[in-house]
Amino acid sequence: LKIIGNTDGLINIALSNTHFTATHDTLSFTSKLVEARFPNYQGVIPTPTPQVARVNKTLLKQALRRAAILSNEKSPAIYLAFNNNSLQIESNNAENEAVEETLNIEFASKKDKTTLCLNANYLMETIYNVDSEFIVFKISDVKTAIIIENDDQKSSNICVTMPMVV
Repeated sequence: LKIIGNTDGLINIALSNTHFTATHDTLSFTSKLVEARFPNYQGVIPTPTPQVARVNKTLLKQALRRAAILSNEKSPAIYLAFNNNSLQIESNNAENEAVEETLNIEFASKKDKTTLCLNANYLMETIYNVDSEFIVFKISDVKTAIIIENDDQKSSNICVTMPMVV
């Protein structure tokens, strides 16, 4: 309906058990109605998350971009080691080239160190969609999905990313 724009004409709407149709002049839009229960998305969001890291988004994006260059093309794994108040980012490839970067972060955890292996492409895509200056990682353990979200309270959007099994 947005394609039609502002108009004084009538829009005809038809609804059946299986389809929805909107028609205006020579434009017709039809969509199939799907009858199903929405999956329980809350089941994949880990709780509790006893480890929380706060990272500067700009610095993290720059470091991930550099690390992704040397990651394996077929399986672009990047290792994130959260340790006290630092984040160590590592990647390597089949040619024995490697990169290691360290960022200062805020990290609250009962563990001394937590290392995750994540797909570089998925992680960068997620980070590009976070709208705050800082990103918050909420981690349960190395085998459970991690939560990545805005640092500010303006948005209730959260991203869930699964670690890679290597």
